[in-house]
Amino acid sequence: MDVPDRLPYEVLERLYGDDGPSLSPHHQPRRAVLVVSSKKSGTFRPFVRVRPTDLIMYQALVDQLAPDIEGALLPRNHVGAYRQLLTRDDNAFAATPSNDEFRHSIHQAILEHPGSFVLETDISGYFLGIRLPQLEEKLIECSERPDVVYDVVELLTQWQQFGVRGLPQGIRPSSPLGNLYLSSLDRLLGRFSVPFFRWMDDIWAICDSYSSARRIQDEIEKHLYDLGLTLNGEKTTIRRAETAALTLEPAAARFERRRDAAVEEIVEGLENAEYIDPSEIPDEEEIDHAVTIGEHDRLIGFLDDEVLPREFSADMSLVYRRLERLEDAHGLVGISRVLVRSPDLSAVAMRYAASLANKAPKDVVAVFADVLGDGRFTRDYEKLNICHKALSLKRDPNSNLGSLLGNLATTDPHPLIRAKALVAWGPHSGMDEFEVFDRFLQSAEPQWRPYALVSIHRKRRATRDERYEKWAGEGEGVAAVAAMLRREQIKWGRL
Repeated sequence: MDVPDRLPYEVLERLYGDDGPSLSPHHQPRRAVLVVSSKKSGTFRPFVRVRPTDLIMYQALVDQLAPDIEGALLPRNHVGAYRQLLTRDDNAFAATPSNDEFRHSIHQAILEHPGSFVLETDISGYFLGIRLPQLEEKLIECSERPDVVYDVVELLTQWQQFGVRGLPQGIRPSSPLGNLYLSSLDRLLGRFSVPFFRWMDDIWAICDSYSSARRIQDEIEKHLYDLGLTLNGEKTTIRRAETAALTLEPAAARFERRRDAAVEEIVEGLENAEYIDPSEIPDEEEIDHAVTIGEHDRLIGFLDDEVLPREFSADMSLVYRRLERLEDAHGLVGISRVLVRSPDLSAVAMRYAASLANKAPKDVVAVFADVLGDGRFTRDYEKLNICHKALSLKRDPNSNLGSLLGNLATTDPHPLIRAKALVAWGPHSGMDEFEVFDRFLQSAEPQWRPYALVSIHRKRRATRDERYEKWAGEGEGVAAVAAMLRREQIKWGRL
């Protein structure tokens, strides 16, 4: 799941063990929840969050079709994005290369074709534009399990009646279906005998001339029209190989180039020096640290520009990961400004901040309070990431983080954000504070009540149990969760 929302799955595992909850042969999915998530371009995509039992059913059906779907797809070095294993591994997508690894392989292929022209494009609103009747045709064409195909399509159709367009984004079972939908496009590209690569709806083709690249682009657009899809005009480009290779260069490679330049500068300085003090020669760790700090400050300098560099998000993500490993708080002060311009960095930035909770607790709490402050524009996905990472912070009685999370839990229009904020409010509120809990439950639908029970499970036992008793009468599910929390608490870090 892209949005960290583990609690309902943790509760099911506690209640039912490895066997999981029972599923009815006549399964009726519940209404899904849409979560607005930021893209690097500044636009958004609607992630879909479904009930745990619905996700289990969806994955189980797609698992049954996995051999047929994989048989219809080209090799993984050409078509990526959550390819399924055909073994009984717990993680059905364990062998999928990461997006960075896949892009690195494209980068290497382009370098092997100097003088070529590279068509790079993606499909506009891909998951939203998938038509279920055509998906059903493609599944029937490749599979000998029409019964499973009809069940998958029926499940997707019912979600569409709840407002989910196309395939639900943000849950992994959708990826094999999304890949299969474009399998005919893969075969078309294969007939051109040019190296091509596809990561779901992102497509690259290495052509021997500009006109050849244009012809392939035209053929792609014609084929997509029949599927009810179209290319994203702003992201469709034809570049010379040298330029395309630079745009695909991994952030780690750019960092290494700058590190090498720093080393060369040090060597030149040593060669020109009349006397060298061995104690002043920096070691590799010191050089890495200095380059990381320098990269952070260089990227921060772009925040005042009208347009951020294309590689800003990837480079800053790498910097935050490196600062986290170095346990260096240098980047804390800039997080708030960075997330205004590049909100897609919320997960990695807040994880970095949370990792310094023991080393710089007041500064970290200040960062969380700042990004939760009034008047700040924050999308659903960013709010969920902030609440998720707040669970790993120690309570500071002098901070206003508890009140900010409590306000989010009772006023935000999104039910999942309110629920997640309530869980985060729990460890940042006093042992005898229950007002936010009480206000939340006055308006919460039944599916969100377990979040409330968990939010107070570490508060003073007697007062907590009074509320557990009061709400246990709301149904067997609530009573079971309350009883489970009395027996064994859930660690905040698991949520």
